[in-house]
Amino acid sequence: MKNYVNLKCGFLIVDDSTLDKPYAKKMAFVRRMWSGKHHRTVKGIGLVTLVWTDGTTVIPIDFRIYNIDEDDKTKNDHFLDMLDKAEERGFNPEFVLFDTWYASVKNLKAIRKKEWHFLTRLKINRSVNPDNKKNVPLETVDIPPKGLVVHLKAYGFVKVFRIVSKDGDTQHWVTNVQDMDESKREDLVKKSWKIEEYHRGIKQFCGVEKCQARKEESQSTEG
Repeated sequence: MKNYVNLKCGFLIVDDSTLDKPYAKKMAFVRRMWSGKHHRTVKGIGLVTLVWTDGTTVIPIDFRIYNIDEDDKTKNDHFLDMLDKAEERGFNPEFVLFDTWYASVKNLKAIRKKEWHFLTRLKINRSVNPDNKKNVPLETVDIPPKGLVVHLKAYGFVKVFRIVSKDGDTQHWVTNVQDMDESKREDLVKKSWKIEEYHRGIKQFCGVEKCQARKEESQSTEG
């Protein structure tokens, strides 16, 4: 891996994906869980992945199987474990990129403690203080196109951006880099989609969902 990854630059991206196992019987790790692909709960294996990218090349560097009934670990636990392991291995990314699910105060503080930068999304009901008066829901704050520095409750100062798509869908992006501009945010968002490409690739071209292994040891090593 060292021949392909630059530990001192690039970007770390975390996301999870459901490996569909609709006909599985007595197969390790299979449980009912939400599938973004099907927009409903399905039988499958929950995969939490950490990849490194320079914006072009995508290299998987760690993964965890969601198996909370056996190891008591949530997806957020796996998120923190993988970032700790990445730091132990010598990674010092330019940014850590991840989705709303992992944007808890605990996770954001863990990244700050490593002196790393992050970009993620926040739910509309997250409490922020935009004017040093009081905390209010993020959705009620007037955010200019260039973004706005606010105080995120229980965390500290961050910069937020509101992006409204043509169909009216609204997203709120947040970073601990307070001087980030919109062009940088947009560039990082494009990079963050690399993990979607990776998950799609292992399903379409590697046949990971077709693996018929039933034992835990086999599911963890075969694809």
